[in-house]
Amino acid sequence: LGGADRISQGRDSPPIAYHRCMPRTKIQEILTNLHQELVDHPTIAAADRDSLREVLHEIEGALSGNEIHDSLGDRVKQSVATFEATHPTIASGLHGLVESLAKL
Repeated sequence: LGGADRISQGRDSPPIAYHRCMPRTKIQEILTNLHQELVDHPTIAAADRDSLREVLHEIEGALSGNEIHDSLGDRVKQSVATFEATHPTIASGLHGLVESLAKL
């Protein structure tokens, strides 16, 4: 991070910008990949597809408003369980979302 982007918390602390930007950047990347997975796998059951789209939309809205609720993380975890057996790539992406949301 460059000088203007770096907000120091002290000599021994990493810059604040790292903590705030990196998880959001990762979340955006994962969201993009998950949307593409929905396009690439039209055979996903309609109910599962709708549920995943709803969760992704909620995450995008929460990121825009800078407010992430614990219940959203729980819903993402439920989606992981739904997709683990049938679509492991989607489950993996959702797991990455859980981890990234926890860092916000």
